[in-house]
Amino acid sequence: MNKKRRRLSVLFTFIIFTTLGIFLFIQINKSRDLSNINQLKKNFELVLDLTSDMLSSGYFQWDDVYEAVKNSDKVFLDDTFLEIIFLNEYITSIKIIDEKPENLSKWFTKKTINNKIVVNFNVYDSRQNNVLRDHYVQVTFNKIKIMRNIQSKNIYLLEDTGNYDFLYENRLRSQNPPILIFQLISSIGIGLLCALILNRVYYTHSHFFYETRGLQKIIFLFEQTERFSANHSKNVAAISYILGEKYGLKRRTLKDLKVAALLHDIGKISVPREILNKVDPLTEKEFDIIKEHATFADRILEDFEELSHLRTFIKHHHEKMDGTGYPSGLKGNEIPLQSRIIAVADIFEALTGERPYRKPLEPLAALSFMKRMSLDQDILILLEKNIHLICNKIHIAD
Repeated sequence: MNKKRRRLSVLFTFIIFTTLGIFLFIQINKSRDLSNINQLKKNFELVLDLTSDMLSSGYFQWDDVYEAVKNSDKVFLDDTFLEIIFLNEYITSIKIIDEKPENLSKWFTKKTINNKIVVNFNVYDSRQNNVLRDHYVQVTFNKIKIMRNIQSKNIYLLEDTGNYDFLYENRLRSQNPPILIFQLISSIGIGLLCALILNRVYYTHSHFFYETRGLQKIIFLFEQTERFSANHSKNVAAISYILGEKYGLKRRTLKDLKVAALLHDIGKISVPREILNKVDPLTEKEFDIIKEHATFADRILEDFEELSHLRTFIKHHHEKMDGTGYPSGLKGNEIPLQSRIIAVADIFEALTGERPYRKPLEPLAALSFMKRMSLDQDILILLEKNIHLICNKIHIAD
């Protein structure tokens, strides 16, 4: 998978999971709103029923009201109705009607009339033996006040759909947005997290490939070009790992050091074989060609995203502490630690290893020679302290 396809896959994953998150939250909100609405309807009905039952049993099943309605005693009825309105904040008006309401039950019935909630009552005497057949009491309720008192926030409104039974034909409309800001942010977070997970899975998989089969294939191609350099790189990697471990490097950093050391001379595939294997001293021009391998390695790894973080270590492994190295003339701590470790391992292996143009040095002789070179002396001390371990690791006699 190239970089473009990888980025498109990550972007596609982000969009898909963000969209799924938004859809999920919208569905949750709808479900929650529906549950709230159903509960709101039940509470509304309960308030109406309790209030209506209280009015019926307390006022409209009473001899005094019965006689007042029967005899059209306006003064008594006005005082009674004002008392009811004063004591109950839900009621806005009360009046006497002559036409019998439809579907009137024994005590009362709830209806919506002209976009208002009304409850119509039969009028009884106190013993409920007699009921008026031509006069009824109609009470109008303030639906907004009821709504505000049965919920913590006024987030719902009633919309009347016609002259039907209120609780079954009217509907409640939520004023909530389909998705809240924090839910939108959470959805984006879910999408981003899934994209990062996919990116990490790809990163881990690709790094595993390049650090196992892929890296082995690169080294195999290198071996076909220049066998001495390939074997040298394997030994440098082993030495660098030991030195890095003794220096205190851990886990990922130590593993990156080993891979960088393994690839430190990969740029030599650009150098003609006759120059690499030349027995006679190199000309100045030939040496300049060899020095280009550090820069060429940098260009090679630029095309391998999974290994590109090792480019700096590899590019500068021929720098010297006094600034006389190549390709950038870095000095001292300007040179990456990993490059300084690889430099020590590189030179030690080169001096003690077999080459077609010279015999190998004894490890202690090589170490003595390296102490006169512009290398990191702290790393040389580690080399000296662990020289037996290192020699055993790369199978040379110490």
